[in-house]
Amino acid sequence: GRTTFDVVAAMEGSPWPYGDMPVFVATSRPLPPTASALPHVKAVGENVEDMLRSVRGAAGGKNVYVDGGALVRSCLEMGVVDRITIAIVP
Repeated sequence: GRTTFDVVAAMEGSPWPYGDMPVFVATSRPLPPTASALPHVKAVGENVEDMLRSVRGAAGGKNVYVDGGALVRSCLEMGVVDRITIAIVP
């Protein structure tokens, strides 16, 4: 989600962790101007069901990773989560 994007994008001194992998940010707000330096990042403001349909289409059958508390909760409630990975960040 947008909050997670903002936190990751603000990590100074760290390279963008997703490289050139396409990243779709669930948000109802425009991305900040600094996001233009990340050409593989796109804001999506659809409802979660439509957003997942769009992202799955763009993934071409590959895995789709969702991140952020509200987005993950919505996906769990929809029953579309196959696997959960927990990462601990200091």
